[in-house]
This record gives sequence, C-alpha cells and structure tokens, in this order.
Amino acid sequence: MRRILMISVSVLLLQFLHGCRPTVSKPGESNIIPRGEMIRIMSDVEITEAALRFMQSKVSRDSLEVITEKSFDSLYIFYGITPAQFKENLIYYQQDLKNFEKMIDEVMLIITKSKDSVQNLTVNPSDSLEVE
Repeated sequence: MRRILMISVSVLLLQFLHGCRPTVSKPGESNIIPRGEMIRIMSDVEITEAALRFMQSKVSRDSLEVITEKSFDSLYIFYGITPAQFKENLIYYQQDLKNFEKMIDEVMLIITKSKDSVQNLTVNPSDSLEVE
C-alpha cells in the first residue's frame, strides 16, 4: 500500500514538473503556501488523482476530461490558489529533498487516515431509508 502511494505521488509530481527539476528561487512572500497547507493540498490532489484513476474505466474520455478539469479547478478555488502557484511551491519545496520527503510521508499519513476512517464507517440499519 505504502509503495503504491509513493509511486502515485511520484508520478503526480513528475507530471507537474514535466520531467525536469529546474533551480527555482523562493517564491514571493505572498505566493508561499505554508508547509501545512501545502501538505493538505498535496493530499487532496493525490486523493483526487486516485478518484479520477478509478473513474477512468467507468466514464468516457471526454467526460473524464471535464470531470478532471472541474475537480482540480474546485481544489484550487477551495485553497485560494492558482495551478501556477501550486506548481511553483511544489518546485520550491522540492529544493530541500529531506524536508520534502517528510512532507510526502505526512501526505501518505493523511491519505491512510482518510482511508481508515472511511473503512471504519458503519451503517446503522435504523439510519437507512425505508420505502413503505
């Protein structure tokens, strides 16, 4: 499980970096996404990517493209950032690889906790809707 998540996060990061890792100066103070928020964004991006991969075989390619665009637009709006800000900050945080690896570990922990909380949900039979 951990290996799959690490591979997924790595693929996601490579998509954003287009296969290269340029040296980037620190983003302007107003454009720096705080570390904790960046971790939450990265977690949500990874969860969104996983949901889209799941949907890939269930909807048409055109529908998936629309859903993908709307999903990421919603994420960026929710966090009040642009795709360019996210990419710039991702590159910025990757400059310190040890810290970035810790961030990835935290992303994986959030995803694991989310998965565990969903798996632990129980449906109470008295909460179900009954048709009379």
